[in-house]
Amino acid sequence: ADSQSPAELRRVRKAVRDFPPRGVAEFLLEVCITYGTDLFFYFDQAQLTAELGAFYSDEGCRLRSDTGFVCFVLAVFALGSHWTSLARPAEEDERVVGKEEDPGRIFYDQARILMADLIDRPCLRSVQAAYVLGVYLMPASAISASYVYMGLALRKALAIGLHLEPDEPGLSEDEKEMRRRLWWSVYSLERTVTIKLNRPRSISQDIITARLPRPVPRDAEQKFDNVQHQILYAQLVRIIDKLSEPA
Repeated sequence: ADSQSPAELRRVRKAVRDFPPRGVAEFLLEVCITYGTDLFFYFDQAQLTAELGAFYSDEGCRLRSDTGFVCFVLAVFALGSHWTSLARPAEEDERVVGKEEDPGRIFYDQARILMADLIDRPCLRSVQAAYVLGVYLMPASAISASYVYMGLALRKALAIGLHLEPDEPGLSEDEKEMRRRLWWSVYSLERTVTIKLNRPRSISQDIITARLPRPVPRDAEQKFDNVQHQILYAQLVRIIDKLSEPA
């Protein structure tokens, strides 16, 4: 927050004022976890649930002025909005998230404004925000826009060294594992999109030293434990990437 300009702080505060009521926020997070978490790692579910609780419970919570957190959570709300009709009856769904054809678009538009403040900021949240926005745009017939956000997420991940096996002494084993999972999810989905769109490969596998995800005890705290899916999909993408190399 120390590096924020007054204009950025105003944008963050406006976004926070426009946040949905706590019940709706928790519902959207729950829907995102239940229906949107299949093959990839977006976030530590227990951690984000706790952070969102603190965000709503404490007016002085530092997360309320954290551009990366606010942008990322808005992206999660947007993604969760894709599946609200599966979690609630239609009439209840309208009451909870509004009658817009795509209620997630409101959250996406707010996140997109804040994304500009995160372009040159090297932090994990900015990687997650760009990545989740890219995922949100995929089913919205906006695959080209999704490709741009995926590319941004990949380059931000490279900028903070997520592709390298973490060896920072200050990181816990859980934090190291989260970095690996985020890297392989970003890399795998970005590579899938480039193949679908017949775009050139963004990076060579040869520069990646981060090992594949592995199960950890903390997985028991996740509402939906998909680590085996993450591992298998990352392995599949590595094979497809090799097969797509020019002869």
